[in-house]
Amino acid sequence: MMSHQKKWINLLVCANFSFLGGEPYVMESLTRELAQRNFRITLVAIYAEKNSKFLNSFSWLRRLIVLKKRKTINAQIREIKKANPDVILNSGYLPDPPATALPLGKPLLWRVISHPRWVTPLGRNRLKAARQIRKIGFLSDRIITVSDFVRKPLCDQGFAHKANTVHEGIDANALRPDSLEKKIFCKELGLSEKDLLIGIPANLTWQKRHAIALHAAAMLKKNGHDFKLLLAGGAFNKSMWDYETALKSLAKKLGLKNHARFLGFYHNKKRFIASLDIAAFPFLDEGFGMSLIEAMSCEKPVIVTRSGAFPEIITHKKEGLVVEPGNAAAFAAGLNFLLRNERQRLAMGKNGRLKVKKMFLLKRQVDSYETILRQMARRKGVISEPVLPALVRQ
Repeated sequence: MMSHQKKWINLLVCANFSFLGGEPYVMESLTRELAQRNFRITLVAIYAEKNSKFLNSFSWLRRLIVLKKRKTINAQIREIKKANPDVILNSGYLPDPPATALPLGKPLLWRVISHPRWVTPLGRNRLKAARQIRKIGFLSDRIITVSDFVRKPLCDQGFAHKANTVHEGIDANALRPDSLEKKIFCKELGLSEKDLLIGIPANLTWQKRHAIALHAAAMLKKNGHDFKLLLAGGAFNKSMWDYETALKSLAKKLGLKNHARFLGFYHNKKRFIASLDIAAFPFLDEGFGMSLIEAMSCEKPVIVTRSGAFPEIITHKKEGLVVEPGNAAAFAAGLNFLLRNERQRLAMGKNGRLKVKKMFLLKRQVDSYETILRQMARRKGVISEPVLPALVRQ
């Protein structure tokens, strides 16, 4: 009977906050929205000191358990047990927190955000990827993947029955075209509002393939285009610092002193995206692409590679252009088309926002998570309630 229904569900969330980027921002909005839907949230977070202000702003958390080093999870088991979770949500490839589901005897929902081949820093390690897929498949009661691209390797190894694709979502009302933002942005950086701005919103990792965009920019410069290529993204470990140094050296070698600027971690991502004329994504094997749908929501035409989840999101010549990955000439040709065809460029931007409002809203994402989590809790006898509507596959 409804009188025996447990109103609240205790949800333990394990996530990585050692950097600021797509994953932490997704978990911020997802946990906030679930907290408004009768979920009591305990967050187990891999943590970086510089991000403490961001983490401590999560006023909706019931409890925050901080792990400064991944190995400390074993010392936190007792504290995690005190949270008395009904369901556990693990996000990403954290090595230890999912194992806490086994001794606790709690259902585990694993959120897979990138292709398993990237579980190691060097990427493309097939043996470790296969092991990770089996670990996810056998440990989890249910699996959410952020794209069909990420779901496919799980399906290939026999876990299709556990895995659902739930695309990420954003608040389209908060991310919309705003000409005032460009005025502020240009004043901050000493740019002209008439400058054509091409931007890459991404932290400095090899997988983002910034070098492709730099080579493409050199080709555009040679063809007489006047533009600014802005790289807005941080570097927070040695490999990323080395990559940043190499990129700056490449930009100098290509003669892009007056065309390419490295902004580092820019403090206002919305302002950066809203200020662009073109958003560029030369990325390889992207699991989804939060910055991509944010740019679409701001009516920015985009150029992406035919790699990872991008073909699921962008229809070629409708919301933007889709070009071959790892091909600077193809990337330059796409940018050249967008720079020379303002009318098509603006039309693509408007189409992008329409697609976001149809397919990539935060409410749609949270509805799907709530349905799955409540179904899992109900099977374990945590709550007793009528069957919820079936999950809508995106």
